This record gives sequence, C-alpha cells and structure tokens, in this order.
Amino acid sequence: MTLQLNWYPYGEHAPFYYGVEEGIFEEHGIDLTIEAGQGSARTVQAVGQQDFDFGWADTPALLANVDEGVDVRSVGVYLQSTPAAVQYFAETDISGPDDLRGRTIAVSAGDAVTLTFPCTWRPWACPRTTSSSRTSTRRARTRR
Repeated sequence: MTLQLNWYPYGEHAPFYYGVEEGIFEEHGIDLTIEAGQGSARTVQAVGQQDFDFGWADTPALLANVDEGVDVRSVGVYLQSTPAAVQYFAETDISGPDDLRGRTIAVSAGDAVTLTFPCTWRPWACPRTTSSSRTSTRRARTRR
C-alpha cells in the first residue's frame, strides 16, 4: 500500500513513520510505503490518477481538485485548522492583512495555500453558487 505525503517529511507525518518503524501497520496486514509529496494539490492529483493508494493532503486542495473532476474521497481530518501562515521580515511595514495589497507573495506551487489564498483576500474573485443543500466554490484563476 502506498501513501504520498503532502510535502517532504516533517513533524505532522511522524505517526506514519512511527507506525512503519514499530511494525504497527504490519501487525494489521498493511505493508506501507511512504513517499514525499510536492504540495497537497499534486498529492490529490496523484491519488486521483491512481499513482498512490492514499494521500495526505489539506482539505482545500482536495475540494478544489474534486471541483475540477478529480475522483478522490476524504476519509478523515487530522488538523482542525490550518497551520498556514503569511511570513514576512520584521523590518517591513506590514502590520495586518490590508498591508499585503499590491505586494508580491511567494507560494509553493501545488500547495493548498496557493489554492485558497486568493479567496481569503479577494472573496469576490471566487464565484459561488448556492442551493438549499450545498455550496460549491470554484477557485480563482490567476491573472497574468
């Protein structure tokens, strides 16, 4: 069985490696192979293409890919809120979200923040259609 992570291994992934190292997965008949990822969006796409059995990805990346027709499902949520953050040098004049207007922001291609950040700061750029039972969101397209 294969599991692709959302990124290179870091603390959040420790339980998977611990389970392999201690034989916990093996005790349950699971021969698990873990591979690093390159962002949640790419992990979801790789699982959708059946390159991996399972993926470890942020929910916004999963939802954006499902919205684009990728055939994947979520079976659980590990983090109840995102650890995503905007980081900047202390000597800048940034003190709040409004100070980011008009600035260039670096992101990692393929990660969940790349998909959700435009909607956080420009909700009008993310059209929504609402029905009584469900709301679907389309991600914003980047202008070039």
